[in-house]
Parts: sequence; structure tokens; C-alpha cells
Amino acid sequence: REYLDYCKNAVDNAYVQFLDPKTKDVDVALTHLNKYVIVGMQTDLDESMERWTKVALWTCRYHPKAAMIGKALTDPANLDSHFRESTSLADGTGNELASPTIDELDLDLQQLIRTLTAGDQLIFQRAEELFQEQGNWFKLKQSGDNHTAESDVSSNK
Repeated sequence: REYLDYCKNAVDNAYVQFLDPKTKDVDVALTHLNKYVIVGMQTDLDESMERWTKVALWTCRYHPKAAMIGKALTDPANLDSHFRESTSLADGTGNELASPTIDELDLDLQQLIRTLTAGDQLIFQRAEELFQEQGNWFKLKQSGDNHTAESDVSSNK
């Protein structure tokens, strides 16, 4: 509680602040999210990392060191992060890392948290939608690339 009171400006709708640091306007933040962000979800980290790799490979394809970048991003030795190992170790200890639900907190603290995250909740809802939309785009892009590659192969016969 003291932390929230003391650091209120820092935690007040942090995602909104990140996406619109100047005005901290949720509508501007949503516009920036829609226009500039490739969304990843911690709940689907594998898919998120795969998407980031594809975007990085695509945007770096004309870089003079594109082959080296591609190898670094796709080398199996570089996959599977330390974070996952740490998480697995933490989970294996039998220690549960749990937080109370918001409904388990005092009413005044519930209200403060809801106020400090109202804009962030809108950002998160849109991020979830974008994750699905972008996933569909990646699937279409991949099937289009496969179709183009198949056309190229058949035209070379």
C-alpha cells in the first residue's frame, strides 16, 4: 500500500505511459499499439518468440550480415532461454509464487489498483486482440510464402 501511494505516478497506467510517454493519453497509446507494436504474450511465449524471429529475419533480410543474424536467431544453441530454465527450477522447488487476487485485498486498495490500471486494462484487451490478429497475418504470410515458393519450384520445372 505504501509503495502504491509513494510511487503512484510511476505505476499509474504503466502501459499507457510506455506507449504514450508525452501525454499519457489512452487513446494515443492505443493508436501507437495498433500502428507500431508486434504483440507478444507471456502466456504464449513460444509463439511470441517465433513471431519476433520472423519479423527480425524479414526486416534484416537485406542487411550485409543477414546470414549471420539469421544463424544467431535460429541456432538451436541460442533457443530456450535462461528465463525458462530459471522458471523451471523455481517451479520444481515446491514453492508456490502466488499473489492474492484483487478481490482478496482491502476495498480501498482494490479501488486504487483499479484506478491505476484502468487504461492498462484497455491496452491489454487490445493487445490480446492484436495477438490473435497478428497470428492470423503470420499464418497468411507463411502460407503465401509457401505458395510463392511452390509456384517458383513448379515454374522452374
